[in-house]
Amino acid sequence: MLHTLFYSTITTFPFVVTAVYWSLLDTPPHKKSFATPMRSWNNITFHCLNSVFAFFELSCSAVGPQRWTHVLVIITILLLYVSMAYVIYATTHYYVYGFLDHTVVGNLTAAYIFGIGGMGVVVFFVVQGLAWCKVCCRKKVIKSGYDYGDALYPQAGFRVPEDEEGKAYVHEMREL
Repeated sequence: MLHTLFYSTITTFPFVVTAVYWSLLDTPPHKKSFATPMRSWNNITFHCLNSVFAFFELSCSAVGPQRWTHVLVIITILLLYVSMAYVIYATTHYYVYGFLDHTVVGNLTAAYIFGIGGMGVVVFFVVQGLAWCKVCCRKKVIKSGYDYGDALYPQAGFRVPEDEEGKAYVHEMREL
């Protein structure tokens, strides 16, 4: 169960992080982000490549859609993260994110918080939709005769090779 929750977070949060960073934290024309080679490297690796890796994980893994109840965990983690930002402000009198400062932004602070939560929900369901499409397309793929069979993976549609005594084995042994 925890593994699937972890998978749900690593395929959802990178897209939220990328969208929030490039739209709220570093507004166009992004001159500050690319001012030096080190800043360019940091911003690309922290706020772009995470989405690339998440998309690779989503598109190239054999994992199907997760339970829809995982969205509750996604929302809870986002709520705890925003709460942590306010705890940091309460202890250091410094806002980690400028859009959380209600004296500067005003009533839009609540809109930003709910918008990020809504974005987390939307991204979760988009990712699950892509995983569902991947599973539907995978059913049409022709499987090899060397794939593991029904005893291990019933969805493959093949039998596991058996020896003379009728015992199934996983790895085929061949004489050289």
